[in-house]
Amino acid sequence: MAENTEERELISHEPIPTLLVDGFQGACLTGGSIRINLFEDKYDHSTNRSSRHNVTRLVIPEEYFASFVEALGEIVLQMKNPPKSD
Repeated sequence: MAENTEERELISHEPIPTLLVDGFQGACLTGGSIRINLFEDKYDHSTNRSSRHNVTRLVIPEEYFASFVEALGEIVLQMKNPPKSD
């Protein structure tokens, strides 16, 4: 499948879950897709310890991965250099 760089409308017909993640741990290339484990750190008040819980796995076809990372990099740059309001 060729990468489509055309901007397209994102359509959502039903509610989609929102996941809070604290980071990622582990990634692998399997069957032409990059698989990244996303985790949440949970604190247990009874033991005064936190533990890491895998909340989901992000799977991206290999051919789209570089553009995905590039887009994340652009978001980081925008966060570091927000537009100045007049």
